[in-house]
Amino acid sequence: MIFEEKRKIDKLRSEGYGCTAISDMLGISINSVKSYCRRSKSKKEKVVVRKSSKSGCDFCGNALVHTEGKKKKRFCCEKCRMSWWNHNRDKIHHRTLFEITCRYCGEVFKSNNKNRKFCSQKCYKDWRCSNAAK
Repeated sequence: MIFEEKRKIDKLRSEGYGCTAISDMLGISINSVKSYCRRSKSKKEKVVVRKSSKSGCDFCGNALVHTEGKKKKRFCCEKCRMSWWNHNRDKIHHRTLFEITCRYCGEVFKSNNKNRKFCSQKCYKDWRCSNAAK
C-alpha cells in the first residue's frame, strides 16, 4: 500500500467512514484497509496519564499509558496488579459458596459448585475403590 493511499484512509477514517466504504471509494481490498486501520490505530491513539493524576497505577502510582477507546488501565504492569490484589483480598468478589459434606470422608467443605460430592480427587478415588470391592 502506497503512502498516498494510507493518507487517504486516515482522512476518510477521521471523517467517520467505515472500512467497507473506504474500500469501495479507493478501490482497495477491504482486508488491506482493515489491516492498515488495525496496525495504525495502536501507534497513534495512545494517551499518557501523568503521575500526579488520579489515574496513576493503583499500586505504585506510576504514570499509565491508556489506549483511546479501550478500558482504562489500573496498573502499570502485571507485578503491580498481582501485588495489589494480594494486599486487597477483601475486595475480591467471590461467588456464592455452598457448604457440602464429602460423600467419602464426611468432611464439610465449601465450593461454588452445589453439585460437588467429594472434597478432593483422593476422596473420589478412594470412594470408587471401596465401592468396586463390594
